Amino acid sequence: MVEGQVRAYMLAQEEGVATWFAGALMVLKAAGEQTTGQSALLDQRAPGDYAVPRHVHDRFWGSSPPAMG
Repeated sequence: MVEGQVRAYMLAQEEGVATWFAGALMVLKAAGEQTTGQSALLDQRAPGDYAVPRHVHDRFWGSSPPAMG
């Protein structure tokens, strides 16, 4: 891929790396490998009254999230 060139990337609803974390199902849809290291996208599935626990992101995951669970 040429630097600066954008490439489409898509996953179906049931695709992605799924992990239960802090009471919610986190599905990794895109990581550094798909975004040239620019971002990551997690689909979080949780009950309507769910609130994310207070936390801090203190390091970059790279191409995959840390081991959870």
